[in-house]
Amino acid sequence: MQTAPPHDAHPPIVYDGQPQTRAFWGGNLPHWDVLGRPIFLTLHVRGAIPQEAMQRIRADAASLCNRRDTDYTRRLKLIFKQMEEWLDRTDHVQWLTRPEVARMLGEAIAKRAEDGAWRPLHWAVMPSHLHILYIGGQIGMKELLNDFKRWTARQANQLLGRTGERFWQDEWFDHWSRSADETDRIAHYIRQNPVRAGLVRDAQEWPYGSWSGLALGKRGLHGPQ
Repeated sequence: MQTAPPHDAHPPIVYDGQPQTRAFWGGNLPHWDVLGRPIFLTLHVRGAIPQEAMQRIRADAASLCNRRDTDYTRRLKLIFKQMEEWLDRTDHVQWLTRPEVARMLGEAIAKRAEDGAWRPLHWAVMPSHLHILYIGGQIGMKELLNDFKRWTARQANQLLGRTGERFWQDEWFDHWSRSADETDRIAHYIRQNPVRAGLVRDAQEWPYGSWSGLALGKRGLHGPQ
């Protein structure tokens, strides 16, 4: 049995066998919600990935409707790689790192942690997208993210002076961690994303992440202590 160290006052994460599936559904991307394991999410701003690129990604994802496919994880990671390459190089949709928007997102993450909706482990606000590694709480992924996206979209549009425009892309990328080592790799990936994207030379310089309070304020860091 593989375990990961406890996070704050929470019990350790146990990586033993197949977790319980809370929901699995398809759309433009497949979504797999499980209990008790870290889930890696990427939400991106509408328009950050060109429409023709999104069409190719959706075509690649269309056949991923069987979670028991032995090649499911490898193919899902290839889809994520395509998405991330576009998201890290986009230069025309960079609203999320406006300080007031980034602060609002950090507070929205923390508020849902306080409410028991999720347990955020690591997260980073990038110019065009948001990475979150979390463990599910009292409500399922679909309800949680529909609420999170709806509320943050309304707030972001108000902060940016936009009206009547859709903010987030309809769907998101998600992948649940199969091992403690994979969880560590995902956490490292999130932390190093600003460096890989050429935004900073050292992750510590990036102010819009769960490890930094420079721009987010105390409440927005890690959720309730």
